[in-house]
Amino acid sequence: MAFCLILSSQFQYFSANFREGWEREGASFVVYHNGRKVVDLWGGYADKECERLWKKDTLNVAFSSTKAMAALCVARLVDQGRLRYDDLVTRFWPEFGKNGKENITVRWLLGHRTPNWPPGTQTGYHAFTYGWLADQIVRRVDPKHRSIGVYFKEEFAEKYNLDFHIGLPRCESYRVSRLTSPTFWDAVEEYARKPSDFNLSRFFHQMLFDGLLSKVGHNIPWIAFVKRMTLNNPDLYGIEQAAVLGIGTSRAMAELFERFRQEYPWNLLVDAVFNSFRNYKTKTKQKPKQTIHFSVGELMSPATFKQLTSDYVLQGDIVTGAYVARGQGLMIKKFHHNNVTIDLLGHSGYGGQNIRVDLKNNVTLAYMSNGLKLGFGDTARTYIRLLHSLYDVIDPSE
Repeated sequence: MAFCLILSSQFQYFSANFREGWEREGASFVVYHNGRKVVDLWGGYADKECERLWKKDTLNVAFSSTKAMAALCVARLVDQGRLRYDDLVTRFWPEFGKNGKENITVRWLLGHRTPNWPPGTQTGYHAFTYGWLADQIVRRVDPKHRSIGVYFKEEFAEKYNLDFHIGLPRCESYRVSRLTSPTFWDAVEEYARKPSDFNLSRFFHQMLFDGLLSKVGHNIPWIAFVKRMTLNNPDLYGIEQAAVLGIGTSRAMAELFERFRQEYPWNLLVDAVFNSFRNYKTKTKQKPKQTIHFSVGELMSPATFKQLTSDYVLQGDIVTGAYVARGQGLMIKKFHHNNVTIDLLGHSGYGGQNIRVDLKNNVTLAYMSNGLKLGFGDTARTYIRLLHSLYDVIDPSE
C-alpha cells in the first residue's frame, strides 16, 4: 500500500478504510483548504487480482462526477456569450424540438428536468443521456464545433495540466484502475450499517426490485457496471461520454474545482486575510504546500459563477428516489457534521466517486475508488468517514 499524507494524523481514517475492509481495492483523496493542497492520499490496488498497486498517477473512471466537468464546459460557453441557460435548446439545435421537446431550455436539460413527462414539472436523473446532450450543446455552440472531449482538453486539461480526460488516449489505458462491483453481501453489509439513510434505502430498493434506476442501468448493454462490468474494456475509454466515462485522478478534479471555487469573490477576500494572519503568526519555517494562484475571472466571470451556483431546485428524483438540489449541471448535497450543516456543491458518481466544493469554508475535495460501493458517492461509507475526519480538523463555520 502506498500513501502520501500531508495534513495530519487525523487522516489515519483513510488507511482505516483499508484495514477494516471497507476499501476492497484502491482509492485516492485530495483536499484543498484556503487555496492550499493539504491532503493528497492514495493507496490500495489499481487491480487487486494481479497485485497492481494504486500509484500517484493511477487513473479511475469518474462515473457521474464527469457531469461536473461537462457543466464547466457549458458554463465557459455561457461566459463567452455563446448561449444562455434560459435559451431554448432549439435556438441552436432545431431538430431537438420534435416530439414535444420544443420548449425545453438549456437550464432544464442540465438540471435533469426533461425526462419522459412534461418538461420542467419533475426531476428525473439523466444518468447517461446527459453526456450526449451536453456534447451536442458544446458542438453546436462552440465556434470551432469541437466535441465536448476536445473542448474540455483544450480549454481546461491542457491549459492547467490536468490529468483528466473525456475520451482517454489509447496509449494511457495502462494507467486505468480495474473496477469491481460489490457483491450482494457487500451491499447488504454496507446498507445494514446505516439503514436510516433514506437515499441509500431508495437506491437499494430500486436496484433490488428493478425500479426505474435499475431499468436505466440496463438500458445500454455496453455501459454495464452493476450486475456485470463492461467498463474495464479499454475500447470504451476513448468514448467521449460526458455523463459517466470521464477518466482521471482525484488530484485533477480537485485542482480544477479549486480554481472554480476561487472565482467566488468573498472567498478570495477570506483567503487573503487568512493567509496574512497565518504568515504573521508563524515563526518557524514549514514545508511549503502547493498553492493555486490565478487571476479572478480566469475560469469564468463573477456573473457566470453566480448563474452556475444559483437557482437550484430541490425535488424528489423520480429515477433515483433521492432528494437532491440540482442546478445547471451541478448538485448541492447537505452534509451534517456535529451540529453544523454544510452545503457541498459539485457532483457525485456511482460507487463512491465525488467532486465537491464548500464555498463557505473554502474547501475543495475529490474522492475516487475502484472497489465500487453501494449507491452514489454521497452514500459511500468510506467517503462519509473521510468527510467527518476532514471537518473535525477544519472546524466548519456555523
